[in-house]
Amino acid sequence: MKKLFALLLVLALAVSLFAACAQETEEPESEVVESETTPVESESEETESEPAPAGDVVLRTTFAAGELYAEQIELYQLENPHVTIEQIEADTTKLISMVAAGTAPDMLRIYAVQTLPFYVTRGLAGDYVDEIVYGGTLQYTKPDDFLPVINNYKYDVATNTQGEGKLFGLVKDFSNDAAVFAWKAHLDEAGIDYSDTTKPFTWQQLGEYAKQLTIKDGDTITRFGVCAYDGNVIDHMRMLIWVTQAGGSAYADDFSEAKWDNAEVVEFLEWAIDLIKAGAIASPLHQPEGNSYTTPFLTEGFSMLICGYWYTGSIRSAEDTKDRVNELIFLPTPQHEDAAERMSFTTAACGGVALRASANPEETVKFMDYFFSGPPATDRAKGGWGIPMYGEMLDMMPKETDFDKQCLEVVYDEMEYMNNTFKVNPYIGFDTITALIAKHIAPVWEDQSTIADAVAAINAELNPLIQEGMAING
Repeated sequence: MKKLFALLLVLALAVSLFAACAQETEEPESEVVESETTPVESESEETESEPAPAGDVVLRTTFAAGELYAEQIELYQLENPHVTIEQIEADTTKLISMVAAGTAPDMLRIYAVQTLPFYVTRGLAGDYVDEIVYGGTLQYTKPDDFLPVINNYKYDVATNTQGEGKLFGLVKDFSNDAAVFAWKAHLDEAGIDYSDTTKPFTWQQLGEYAKQLTIKDGDTITRFGVCAYDGNVIDHMRMLIWVTQAGGSAYADDFSEAKWDNAEVVEFLEWAIDLIKAGAIASPLHQPEGNSYTTPFLTEGFSMLICGYWYTGSIRSAEDTKDRVNELIFLPTPQHEDAAERMSFTTAACGGVALRASANPEETVKFMDYFFSGPPATDRAKGGWGIPMYGEMLDMMPKETDFDKQCLEVVYDEMEYMNNTFKVNPYIGFDTITALIAKHIAPVWEDQSTIADAVAAINAELNPLIQEGMAING
């Protein structure tokens, strides 16, 4: 019980930290939970529960109704009457009580690029997925047809390497998350050439174009030049994209030390803060209409939107754009002007991992087989809601309109450059980094601090957490 109590105590402390940080800034959609210190002990018997009786299997998942539809659940349960699927909310507080009660979810929704190392190194994710997936007993899953994006769900525990080792989950869909949608007429008015959609802008060009495209009425911004779909352009993943393309790093080679004062990180922050102060990009300093970082694009409130292919699903279905899709253009991931080679990335690879403590591992993976590879997966591919993880499903993606065809042209081109990957620090959680950005970077664009002070403060707070994480991992 001591081990379980330690876990609950750490999670409780995490709740206090994240709740305090949430008051400072609007957060993008968050993951299930991230504890910074204590793993679930693999030898602890207190956290394990007995398998459910035959005919009464309850599988719990953190996929909400907006992604896992009631109709899909009903179909699965008709074909598997011994299974009940429960969708649960997964904030940190609720997870604490579920761990204590032995009713933790069986499958977590995660962004593998960002958080798989955390779930694996803390002993939460189950590597039994690997044996079942590659055992050839599943109905829909076809390992021979996996696209390289599946590697984001692999982790080698011995070497702390993401992209290698055992498989811990499956991809729902993925996108070239830093690509750019734009209104053609806006670019035409500004004289911006977009004729070759296989030739990316540089980030530096994107910033200058955003300033040109911004429209103001006095102090009121009536049209932003650009917006990032998840809010603040100063996001950890966009920072890593910039820094990686520039040949730098935000951490020591072995991730044992934060180095946010490196030249490439400072350069990114200078670029982003300049856009924020100028009002050329929607941000917490200059809020868009309705505080939404996607919807105003559909009514031309933003000229450009930094967002991945998945957003084509919204464009095709929204009343304001569904009949105007051909007025839009999809452009590839911007590149650093000094990049030695072209690099594009998926910064999420949304999908699910199975929990190690699941009472029904085989049933959990069987449901993952259905949701990630079966009929729901083909429906998602046909609707354009992200890129599927299977090569054979690429042909199912929408191609009826000129816009559809042009988007696919960019996607296929981008995929040639998406096998590059940047390694996230496995010793710290993304919620922590998001909170530190809100705490230390926001005062810079409000002229209450400097970039030098901000990165020094972030390094000072991250390094003890990294050392704690390293100690946990041995």
